[in-house]
Amino acid sequence: GIAALAWRLYGRRAALIALIFTLVGVQFFPVFDYRPDHQLTAAGVWIVFCAAQGRHTRRAIWFALSGLLALLALQLHAAGIVLALGVGLWLLIMAVSQRQARPLIAYSVGALIGAGLYLAFNVLPNGGVIAFYQALAGERLERQTWFAFWTWRSLLEGGVILAAFVLLVRRRSVEDRWLLGVIACVWLALLIFDTQGYRTPTAGLYAVIVGGGLASITPTARANLIALALTAALIGGSLALIDRDGSAHTLRERQLPPYVYAELREPLLEHLRADDVILGSHLLLWTLPDHDALYSYAGEINGQRRWSLADPVDVWEQVGVTVIVNIPREMELNPGARAYIERYAFMLCHTLSVLELDVEFYRAECAS
Repeated sequence: GIAALAWRLYGRRAALIALIFTLVGVQFFPVFDYRPDHQLTAAGVWIVFCAAQGRHTRRAIWFALSGLLALLALQLHAAGIVLALGVGLWLLIMAVSQRQARPLIAYSVGALIGAGLYLAFNVLPNGGVIAFYQALAGERLERQTWFAFWTWRSLLEGGVILAAFVLLVRRRSVEDRWLLGVIACVWLALLIFDTQGYRTPTAGLYAVIVGGGLASITPTARANLIALALTAALIGGSLALIDRDGSAHTLRERQLPPYVYAELREPLLEHLRADDVILGSHLLLWTLPDHDALYSYAGEINGQRRWSLADPVDVWEQVGVTVIVNIPREMELNPGARAYIERYAFMLCHTLSVLELDVEFYRAECAS
């Protein structure tokens, strides 16, 4: 998707550079924890690609497909809403400034179809619009961070992205203005609606920026030498941050990277009983799909409302939690869960690490 979008906007050379940056970049290097929000990177570039294709071919079907994918991105993660709103806002600006409403209308039709699907399969089965909004607002309204979409795990790569942005801003070609406008509108949507701090919706677009910016540099011998040194530095920076054990396993077995939550199954079962009532991350559904009593930490607010409980600790009291499987990197214990730990004097019984993911087991009584 990243290469396709870079090719559509800037040509084959830009697509190749964007692809190389993607392959060596720490944000894209084999991720062993496939959280739902990670998939928003792919969703973002394909949504924008469809809009760019529509702009190039002047065919409304591409804009409609962009709108449909934008709303279906909500199936991946709630943060997908920023992609739908960002691209829609940019098309609205284009419709007003260039007096071309056709792309916006087509996008809106696709978005309405996607919204209908989301309403039918996600909202109505969970209590309707009001209940769905209340649950979402209860979990997402409290802001945890600002401007996460301007951060990057590697300072070196961040510098390359910033330099490419500067090149595009100074150059200001038609394609540059279009892509920068899309990103700016997605940023605005992130600033308003992203209270949790996600960089994944725009990560792929940054790679396209790098491809479009660096492709414009004249390929002299000096520029080639600088590019070679920069690529080596990016690879070196990536190697310092990747999961070496997981990468070695991938190369040795010639298979796709293992999914961390699948790899967790056997180690977890060593510390769990068949009748345990588990409080943990909802991503453990991939680890223990056959366990009957598995509850997500994020369900505390929903449980409190569904059962009309005044105190959130009573949610876990009613559930009857016997073990807490805490994954600090992926979850946080809400006030009710923390109060439940104190009420029953839960203690840390075991810890383990799988593919650089730490797991803690808490029980009222640890087995000898």
